[in-house]
Amino acid sequence: MFHWPLTLARAADQAIGCPGCGMSFYFDFKDEAQQCPFCDEARPRTLVVTAYEWLGERIDPNSPAWQFAQPWTAGAPNPLLPHRLFYPFSVAEGDTDVLELTADDDELRLTCCDQGSTHRLAFACDYEGDGAFFEFEETAALPVAALKCGFWIRVAGPFPRILHGIACGGGH
Repeated sequence: MFHWPLTLARAADQAIGCPGCGMSFYFDFKDEAQQCPFCDEARPRTLVVTAYEWLGERIDPNSPAWQFAQPWTAGAPNPLLPHRLFYPFSVAEGDTDVLELTADDDELRLTCCDQGSTHRLAFACDYEGDGAFFEFEETAALPVAALKCGFWIRVAGPFPRILHGIACGGGH
């Protein structure tokens, strides 16, 4: 019985809506040119976050723990990253929002949603080029270019993970 919540959450995190016809389809994480299978509309600009189990060694890009895709176009709500990206799946807490992403012309902000919790998070930015992680508690600011180049979030604790986020497809 426990497999249903896990499977439905994975499906929800990998489905996006078409801005052209309104139908939903599964985001293909390996196809940069993916179009809507119903109307051939180009895939909207989408925030893609991939989570990996991490024990301090090099991650295997072919073995993600979780994948998440959410359209992020002008006028759309800011993406909210759920608990299941940061920690092993939990029926009780899997839908709890951990981070909200906001962007303007200058910066990308990562803001903790559940202020009462103590997440041990750090970020790094592919744009900066040095790969150093910087710890943060409530809010972190990255250059807005990190959306196109990619950014990383390190989750410390008993179940450490590394998340990689990037915006792909569509316009800016």
